[in-house]
This record gives sequence, structure tokens and C-alpha cells, in this order.
Amino acid sequence: MDFWDMHKIENEKNNENLLIYLDNLLSLKDFEKLFRTLKISGMYISYDFKFTDKLQMKKVTDFIIQEIYPLFPEEVNFFFQEISILKSLKDNVLKKVESTYSILPKQKQPFYLTQYINTYFIERMNPNLQKRSNASDFSDMNESIIMSFGMILKDMIRRKIPFIITNEIDYKGKHLISEHIALAAELRSINNIIETWMYSDIEFTKNENSNMLQINEIGDFGKNKLMCQIPFLDLKQAKDAMSTFFSFTESADLVLTLKRKDLVDKVEEYFYTKDFSQKYKDIPLIDWINSYWCLYEYSFKLIQNLHFKESIIHHSMEVWYTIFLNGGVSAMHINSLLKHMTFNQKAKDLYTSPLISFSSELVCIPSMTLFIDISQSLMSQFGIEEDKKTTNINQKGTNFEEHIKSLTRKNINTIIPNLRRTVNGDSYEIDLIFQLDKDLFFIESKTQKQPESHRNFYRNQEELSMYVKKFNRNVEYFLNSEKEKKKILDKLNIDTFNRVYKILVSNVYQPMHLLDGIYITNEINYYLYMHRKSSAYNYLNPNTKKIISINIDSDLYTGPISSHQLLSMISNRKLNYRLEKRIGFRTVDLTKQLNLKYTCYYIKAPSHQYLENSISDDEILKKIKDSYL
Repeated sequence: MDFWDMHKIENEKNNENLLIYLDNLLSLKDFEKLFRTLKISGMYISYDFKFTDKLQMKKVTDFIIQEIYPLFPEEVNFFFQEISILKSLKDNVLKKVESTYSILPKQKQPFYLTQYINTYFIERMNPNLQKRSNASDFSDMNESIIMSFGMILKDMIRRKIPFIITNEIDYKGKHLISEHIALAAELRSINNIIETWMYSDIEFTKNENSNMLQINEIGDFGKNKLMCQIPFLDLKQAKDAMSTFFSFTESADLVLTLKRKDLVDKVEEYFYTKDFSQKYKDIPLIDWINSYWCLYEYSFKLIQNLHFKESIIHHSMEVWYTIFLNGGVSAMHINSLLKHMTFNQKAKDLYTSPLISFSSELVCIPSMTLFIDISQSLMSQFGIEEDKKTTNINQKGTNFEEHIKSLTRKNINTIIPNLRRTVNGDSYEIDLIFQLDKDLFFIESKTQKQPESHRNFYRNQEELSMYVKKFNRNVEYFLNSEKEKKKILDKLNIDTFNRVYKILVSNVYQPMHLLDGIYITNEINYYLYMHRKSSAYNYLNPNTKKIISINIDSDLYTGPISSHQLLSMISNRKLNYRLEKRIGFRTVDLTKQLNLKYTCYYIKAPSHQYLENSISDDEILKKIKDSYL
């Protein structure tokens, strides 16, 4: 039988087809898939607000009790016990949220909250605070506050609370409005637990003496998710750190120049193109870049002016139109861009939509804006409606394929790009073929979303399996046809070959380096290999402003290129070992709020660290080895 993917489970959860599918899984006695399907459906509980038909829920419950319980009584009992615990935790927080709206006049709360957030991020801008903090913790806290703020705004919109620009917030108002953020962070923690339960694995234990509930993330799923994220985050955060490092004492104009250059570099890397005329959602990429940059530059200059440092930016649509126009945005796209960048209940988050509508004006929070990575906002913005043609997210995939071909050509003279055939209505396609040491290499290039959440990673793995299956099918067609095989050999100017290897190159790192006969690598490693350049850990000397590099696995990236070396680079076990070493446990202590402690995986060794000037080079080397090697 065909197993349903995540999207089909979500879409069919209120239909009769779900019961038929569950019955099919039961006939296979596939307990894991059966209960995972129930969890993913959000039938009983979900981290977001998903509608569940009550009659359908009763039918599913009856099916579980009548058909599954006799076979797996203990598992069914645990399943419903866990649901009860999670429901209780979420209901407790939601009750406290209700009471929070009575602490201040409702019409004042949105703008008070906005002022509170602006003040919070002004304090976060202190360079000494950034240097003293663990980079992962610092970044995670910023994200937590921005995401919590967005949760509250959506709730206020849902409650139809008017967004009005009011008076300045006073000390008492700051203290009271901070309760909103505290509760939103608490609710985010509970939602994260629920999401982990739906897509990964957690265990529940209760201390009989203290009645304390302990929930722990377990298994490899959460670890693998973080291992997928680390290479991408390293690249992004290291660039940010380097830009900040060289600009702490520089002029404001130079800082903006460096930041703009850094933004352009990131966009070129993330979208695999220098052609910013390419359109996404029917708007040229350059207009997207300039729009977000307008907010950043305006916010930066305002904060540099001490007289306006704590001000909130609020302008009419007409004024914002002029600001965008003066910032180089095409007049024909400004209104659409302002709409995309304005936060509402359907917006993904404040990263993609940082403008907030208050009465007839749009508000920008300058200090928060400076903590938003524009390149990340663009990636998220274009991924919101990825199934719609106007998003044109497929353009990024095309760019990626061309990028991989360009990298390959640096070392391989003869390649076969874009081999396509259609037979009886079935399409077969290979992105790239080349030979190395008389071994035949088939290459498939795929872009995937960076898996920021457990749900995204679950989908990422489903896509990977689908790509591998289709890739094997396509290669099999060409190898099983003597005619097609001869054409390939002729184009490569060889008479015969030794072995066939299939490599899937993704923009996302995958801990699994071999799946169903296909080698899997990421763009970063493929880029380094084809450039004959090993990866490295870098130390930026604050006194000389010079970079000292420690190369890693040089034997796999340098010297003569060979079939054996390429495969050894991809299957290098040290890659996973180093990534896993950087993952630790973080405990979210909600003892006072919910008599709960939650332990989950997190990136304990960040992309970069600030080291004291006084320590020696030997001590620096030891710290790097202890943390990363």
C-alpha cells in the first residue's frame, strides 16, 4: 500500500478516508505508523488551532478502542494519557492568557507591547552583552521574543482589539505588559512540546513526592533535525559575527555599507544567482531586497541618533510609499510589497512581515528590525505559498541546478546536463552525468526548506525519500536501455565504465549519507570539494583583525580529484560526529508556572564564540578542539 505523507494526513483528517487508511495500517500491524498518523493529524491535540470534526473524532476514538486496544492495550493507554497531560498544560496557560487582558485597558495594550519590545531590543544591542553570551542562547532568546510577540499580536487581532497609537508607556505599564511576553513564551514552550510529541519522540515521568512532571525529548529525530540546521546556521551566523566584528568601532556609513554587502552576498548564496531581476510572487528580487533594506537602514539611522533612540517609527501608507520609492523600489510594486510586509493573522511571523498596522498608519519597531536577518525573511516569505505559481519558488531550484553544474565544471571537463526523455507519457530526467576514473556519476540537485521546526524536518525527510525513489527510477531507465547507455558513453568520450554511483546534492545537510544506494551530500561540502578547499574553523584576532584558519579533513578536499576521494568526502563519518558533539540538552524550567520541567535538544556549541584577548594561541586551539573537533 502507499503510505500517506504529512500533508495528506492533515488534509484527510476529517474525512472517512482516514479511517480506511488507519484500518489498512492496522492490517499491516504497523503500530508506529498508525499512532504517528494519529498524532500528525492533530485529531486530539495540536500546537496550532486546527479544526477537528467532533463526529469524526468519535469515529476515530471508537476505532481505536474497538480495533487497536485489544492488540496494543498499553500503548493505547499511554497515548490517551499523554494527550490528557498535554491538554491540561495548554489549557492552564490559555486560562492565564485570558486574565492577562484585564491588567490594562485593552486599547492601550498593542502599542504598549510594541514599545516594550523596542526597549527590550535596544538593551540587546549592547556589544558587550553579545560577547558575554553564548551565541546560540543569544540568538534563540531573540527568536523566542520575536515569535512570542507575533503570537500575542495574532491573538489581539483575533480578539478584535483596536490597534491604536497611544501615550508613552510608563514603568508600571512596562511591568504589567511584560506578563504578555512571559505567558506567550510559556505557551510557545508548551506548543513546542506538543509539536515534538506529534513528529518526534518524548517521554513523560512524574516525581511521586513533589508531583513534578518531567518531559524529555528522546531519540535521534530531534538530534538529526539540529544536525541538518547547523551547517546552514554556521554559515549565516558566522557571516553576521564577522560583519559585526569588523564594524564595532567603524562609522555608521561604513557599517551600513558592510551590512548591505553582506546582505547581497547572502541572497546570492541562498538563491544561487546574481540575477536579481528574477521574480518571486511577480516582484523582482531586487525590489524585495530594497524594501526590507529600507526598513533596516531607516531603523539603523534612527537608533544612531540618540535623541530618537527609543522612538517607534509610524507613518501613513503615503509616507512609506515615498520612503520605499526613494530607497530604489519600483513604484509599480510598492503597494504589493507593503501588503506582503504588513503583519496580520495569516502572516507567518514578524520576520516576514515586520510592519504592524495601527489605525491608518504602519508601525516599524527599529531595534527589533536590526535583529531580523533580511535574507532569512526573504526565504521565509517566498516559502509561505510555495504551492502557488506566483511564488516562483521553482526558480530557486533551477538556479541551484545551474550552480551545481557550474561547480562540477571546475574539475570535470565533459558533462551531460539536463538529460530528459518522455516515454509513453512518463518523464525521465537526470540533472547531470559525468565520469571520473571511468566510474559513471549521476547527479541529482534538489533544494529543500531549511528545517526550522520538527514539522518542517518531518516533511524534509518525506521529501528526501521521495527524491531518492524518483532518482533511482530515472537512473534505472537510462541504464536498462542499451541505446541510452551508448549515447551517454559517446557523449562522455568513453567506451566502457567500471561502476555507477548516484549522488543527490541538497542545499540542506542530511545526516544520512547513503540511502537506497544513493550518496547524499550538501551544497556546502560539494562547493568546497569542487573548489579544492577544505572546511576550516577560523579565529579572528581582535587586535590585528587577521583571520587564523584551522583546516579540517584536508586530505578529502585537496590534491588530485578522484572517484574514491569524492565518495570518501561524502561518506565521511567525522562530519556527523562533529555535529552531534555540538548538540546538548537544554532544560526549560516551568516549575513555578506549571510544576513542569522540559528537557530538549539544542545547539550548545554555537557557530562562533568571543574569546578573551588575554588567552594564548594554544588555549584558543584547545577551546576550538574541545568544542568542535
